[in-house]
Amino acid sequence: MEIAISKSDSVKATITPRGRVDADSGPQLKLVLQDLAAEGVLLIVVDLQEVDFMDSSGLSALVSGLRALRERGIEFLRVPQAYYNSLPDRIGAIKESYDDIADLGILADRDDEGYLLQIFTRPIQDRPTVFLEVIQRRGARGFGVGNFKALFESIEIEQEKRGNL
Repeated sequence: MEIAISKSDSVKATITPRGRVDADSGPQLKLVLQDLAAEGVLLIVVDLQEVDFMDSSGLSALVSGLRALRERGIEFLRVPQAYYNSLPDRIGAIKESYDDIADLGILADRDDEGYLLQIFTRPIQDRPTVFLEVIQRRGARGFGVGNFKALFESIEIEQEKRGNL
């Protein structure tokens, strides 16, 4: 596996692995993600368009990168469980575990080209409109538009359960 790294500034980077991400190369990806987080990079895009195979060690590398950002104090939004209850029906088959996605608070969406995984930080300034997004594309070209409706519906379901809808 080869990994191209492109930094647009000190807080944004795109990682593009090429080839197989497996037990032999997964630790290399994990190290790159951890190094970027340690350097203070806050927005890390992992572009998987050129990955032709990824096993569980590749997913483990991505999860460890997310955890490294959390350890640096980056807080991610939590999503109501109702969102995850309907996710397999809405998204269909994916390579990742739905249980891991729910545990980490990751969102998923599908378009005509594939699917994507995304997670958002809590607002990073006083204004609630400034936040960071971590996104992993599996062929998808969109930006998770389907998540807006699904999130609002899941919030309503959770409110209804609590009796305050």
